[in-house]
Amino acid sequence: MPAPTFRTCRGLAATRGFRSLRRFRGLAVLGILSAICGPSTSWAHAILIDSTVRPDARLTESPKNISLRLNSRIEHGLSRFTLERNGGQEVTSLQAEPRGPDRIVVHMPALAPGTSVLRYRVLAADGHITEGVLRFHLTPGSR
Repeated sequence: MPAPTFRTCRGLAATRGFRSLRRFRGLAVLGILSAICGPSTSWAHAILIDSTVRPDARLTESPKNISLRLNSRIEHGLSRFTLERNGGQEVTSLQAEPRGPDRIVVHMPALAPGTSVLRYRVLAADGHITEGVLRFHLTPGSR
């Protein structure tokens, strides 16, 4: 076997350097893609996934409580709930209590017939604030 010459060593070093550069570029692209397409829950807001009163529900009696379930853990102490009546002319702040990391129960006053809007503003554990509306209707003659 012949002894390596300067020319063969230089070619071998260049090939190894090129492979390292390709490998580094591949890892850089993979890192960028994982940052962009990473877990969506880290960028998500708390989304209402269930409630005891459905949106635009027509009720025959006033609900005493409305339970809300969100898709992520929420900071209960930093959440706010208001009830609007008469097209927003009557606004009432409501009390709520936690029922788990992703559930909250809002205590409702006795309501007269008409349209009511429960507005909620919750802070998810990931730091995002979510605001939402739950509109429902009481039929005449109910309380």
